[in-house]
Amino acid sequence: MIAMKSVRRVVVLCLGWPLVAAAAAANFTGGSDAAAKFGVHEIILKGDGNVENPFDTVARVTFTPPSGAGNARNVSAFFDGDNTWRARVYVSEPGEWKWSSQCATDRALASRRGAFTATGSSLPGRLLPHPKNSRHWMTENGRWFLNLSDTAYFLLCAYDGNGNAVSDDDARRYVVDDVARGINSVRCYLASGSAGFGESQEQWRTWFFADATLDRFRLENLQVADRRLRMLLETHPEIAVQLILFPQAGYARDDPFWAALQPVQRERLLRNLVARFAAYPQLFWLLVNDAHYGEKFPNNNAMVREVGAYLQQDDPWQHPRSTGHARRLPFVFGAEDWATYIHIEHAHDLGAEQYAQYEALAKPVFLGEDRYEQDHTERDPLDMRYWQRRLFWSWLLSGGSANYGGRWWVVHPYSETAGKASAFYRRKEVTFSKALTGLDSVRVIRDYFSTPPIELSDFVPAPALVRDADGRVAADAPELMRRGSDEFLAYHPNSTSAGRAARTDPTRAARLWLDLSAVRGRFEVEWLRPHDGVSARGASVEGGRRIELTAPWIGHDAVARLVRVDAPRAIPAAAVARTTRTVGVQEQSPSRARENPPVRNLAGNLGFELGKPEPWQLTGTGAGLTENGARSGRGALHLVPGTRAAQTLRGLEPGALYVVRGWLQSLQGRAEMTYAETHKQTNGKYVFAGVPAVTGKYELTTLLFRPELDPASSRGQVDVKFSLYTEDDKGEALMDDIDIRRGELVGPDLLGIVQFDQRQLERWKPGTTEPVIIPDGGPGGGPCLRLTKKGYFSLGLKGLEPNTTYAATAWLRGAWFRFGASGYGSRTDHISINSPTFVPRTIGFTTGPESTSANLYFVMPADNRQAFIDSVEVRRVELR
Repeated sequence: MIAMKSVRRVVVLCLGWPLVAAAAAANFTGGSDAAAKFGVHEIILKGDGNVENPFDTVARVTFTPPSGAGNARNVSAFFDGDNTWRARVYVSEPGEWKWSSQCATDRALASRRGAFTATGSSLPGRLLPHPKNSRHWMTENGRWFLNLSDTAYFLLCAYDGNGNAVSDDDARRYVVDDVARGINSVRCYLASGSAGFGESQEQWRTWFFADATLDRFRLENLQVADRRLRMLLETHPEIAVQLILFPQAGYARDDPFWAALQPVQRERLLRNLVARFAAYPQLFWLLVNDAHYGEKFPNNNAMVREVGAYLQQDDPWQHPRSTGHARRLPFVFGAEDWATYIHIEHAHDLGAEQYAQYEALAKPVFLGEDRYEQDHTERDPLDMRYWQRRLFWSWLLSGGSANYGGRWWVVHPYSETAGKASAFYRRKEVTFSKALTGLDSVRVIRDYFSTPPIELSDFVPAPALVRDADGRVAADAPELMRRGSDEFLAYHPNSTSAGRAARTDPTRAARLWLDLSAVRGRFEVEWLRPHDGVSARGASVEGGRRIELTAPWIGHDAVARLVRVDAPRAIPAAAVARTTRTVGVQEQSPSRARENPPVRNLAGNLGFELGKPEPWQLTGTGAGLTENGARSGRGALHLVPGTRAAQTLRGLEPGALYVVRGWLQSLQGRAEMTYAETHKQTNGKYVFAGVPAVTGKYELTTLLFRPELDPASSRGQVDVKFSLYTEDDKGEALMDDIDIRRGELVGPDLLGIVQFDQRQLERWKPGTTEPVIIPDGGPGGGPCLRLTKKGYFSLGLKGLEPNTTYAATAWLRGAWFRFGASGYGSRTDHISINSPTFVPRTIGFTTGPESTSANLYFVMPADNRQAFIDSVEVRRVELR
């Protein structure tokens, strides 16, 4: 329980990024508006309209930050039509910024001045070489960058590879799906044309040039890419964008187009591209994609060296730079300064065998293209879910990163691909209409490295220290990284093949020999099942010898993490909380592991994978498991009218925070999940909470609760009954992946603990509730708020993180009123209050993939009742 007002501030661990409360600046701002640190700020200038070719006008704007002229950025303004020039700056620091303009050919663009103020933010900022390990990137806020990439060639384009229009909503839905599945990086062409994808000199004109003179630009293409990048910065600033700047005239050809341009035409194009796009923090440059270089391609060589040198000198923010070599060709510019990372293509490099030849260059290595899903029926991997996660894990634990691609010629949101047919116009005889599966396990990777963070920049590859205990070698062998002598991280593919038909061995558990001869100490062992994120804790092992580890699952690839007990970093608390069983360790013994059941969370059968619903109790007739419509794995719970599923969770800790997550889909009517404590307390309090209507396709629903102690029996532990059902026992629903875990409140209180004086009351919208401050009516004798009229009393929250769970806690007393949250996504969540004394109550809500705001509210359902409210707090929730 939380103490009374005088001592009831909660002490928390600040594990996450700082959150910005109300009135936060947008990520892309302009004029005199407040800007956000690590965002983009733009000023607009109007010309005099007397120039023949506005693209030849050179206007410069100097942005001076609070730290002074020594850190000023002098940038070009770019013409954007309608006699308008825009100049942009990447906002590198908070405080007051000043700007001034210069132009020798247009007086209206010269001698303009202004200022704006920047505030702090939670934006990640630019990609930078990691100061501790130049083979990795970090974001400017100091976080190691985990590159989980997806090919989205036409995401920024007006037309896709078939020449069909790509709307802003197509792009938005595509990114939402990517983020939901763990992707945080996309590969995109800068432009395309209505004729679709092609490799010809005409592509240059289609992308950039408005007429045959090549002296004016096709603004509509640049503006579409600009608008989409701005959308990404505003809604998903965590997504990095590999921007492919130029097309090529033909595969395996020495492109003559760039060489034929006049120097003034090249400079004009580069100046305008850098002016328009370089201020976006999320970019990293790829000059050309899928090109050939070397002795036979002098034009290609000269072009990328010229463009690379231009970016090295004139990109004010020095985004990472590279160029894309065609499949199976070695990267030839690795020793040149303009190339700050290595970009390669290969095929079925599931063992990351190409990484080793570039490690000595000490630059990030990115496998930007391997095999795609739904590309060529005769080449596509057969088990793409396994194939793709294996590619990601192997490359990450070798020291590099890799990419995914599915239906590369269209912008089909991942979740909409089932039944959505598409064929590339050059191969119309091959149509794809099945759901993509290659991203189904990627979110596990993101979550594993994120909470709490594991930063591979602290590690180095150590393949010599690991072997497959069953003798598999080369691409089928495990990968290993080490953090000195304190931590080891290994991925075992447990595979039957490294090629197109790669799959896990259904007869064996992954076994590896790990050489710890040179290290001393005791190591804790944690296992991860990459297929679905299930974790298990192994028995501890001693260093000083070679050990054998056996994964707890037959037929799965596996990740093993060993952390020395006295090392600075411990095994993630979230992973340990998922563990209910200890897995044995053998010493150099080739015995085979037994099959073990999956580790269960508090909700038991989280995915209904075992062919039976236990420990859920079904009431009514017709309910049961089904394979049809399962969100993941082999089954889902199907509820028909008049049925429900319930489970009693025993021995929960009073006052502890628990988080319920589950995927619900309504087939007919509406679906709900609720909990209620199994006792009604003698003092008249009754604890109940529910998530209201979920309609239509699968939605992730979140419910928070804190069990109370029953004073009637003085039990030290509490039982809670958790139920799944359709509203009013009508309709049909599917429910899958139910998950209940302990939660912890972290980070700052977004409200500063509202204890209701007149100033704080002014922040709320009172509706018709007639709020009154009671000077000494609070639980600790201080002021509190009283509502007496029917109505809605609310407060808006700004600056929230998308896809994040928050908890709102308040001290409350009164007869049957509601405390809830709304406006954060697709639903409204609330709990009911009925207590004659003050009690702390917590409601939870999870923001949607594009939501950065929410509303807290209290509802008085009728007149002539009283609700008393005190000490409202809002904090982020970490799962344990």
